Amino acid sequence: MKKFLYTVLLILSVAVTFESCSDTETYAEQRDREREQINSFIVANKINVISEAQFLKDTVTDVSKNQYVLFENTGIYMQIVNRGTGAALPADGKPYDVLCRYDEYNIQSFADRDINTVPRDSCTTTDQVNLPGFGNVPEKMSVVNTSGTFEASFIEGVMLKQYGASVPAGWLFPLTYLRLDRYVNENSTMAEVKLIVPHGQGHQKASEYVAPFYYHIYYMMGK
Repeated sequence: MKKFLYTVLLILSVAVTFESCSDTETYAEQRDREREQINSFIVANKINVISEAQFLKDTVTDVSKNQYVLFENTGIYMQIVNRGTGAALPADGKPYDVLCRYDEYNIQSFADRDINTVPRDSCTTTDQVNLPGFGNVPEKMSVVNTSGTFEASFIEGVMLKQYGASVPAGWLFPLTYLRLDRYVNENSTMAEVKLIVPHGQGHQKASEYVAPFYYHIYYMMGK
């Protein structure tokens, strides 16, 4: 019974994080609002935006300067905190299990906040804390890399329960630049990224409410 109540409360908490839109608000107006929210978030978090051309010189973002690269075609902002040990996901068209740990924040709720000051239990969803209604097991997704094009489905975790099996494009985008490892010893490290994901690259709820999301995600190969 308690588990059922926790699930209901989590669903309600996710629902109230989305701003309702006026019936007369156009899609263009919603997109303008989203851009304003993202810009406010960038300012509040003192993010140093670099161009894709600058990033592709060495595919590095300087964490000490709080650099995020903006990919103009998608609107995604990405900071690679740790590329990870291991190797790039094979581009052989075969499915591989990838494990993730993550925090998700709806930028609509925190556009003017330093995200480091926001309590963890204010996440829209997360699998990194053992709180009522939140997960404490990693996300598992089956990922296929076909000549550099990634497709994936969630097969276990909070994201599957809350948003369905479809993996947001924003989650797959970093895989091009990461080295995924299995845990072998203390020298094995998870790849780590921070992302600002606009609604067009997000999950179904993001698309429905034209809502941008901030993610802090760790990636590692499954067994």
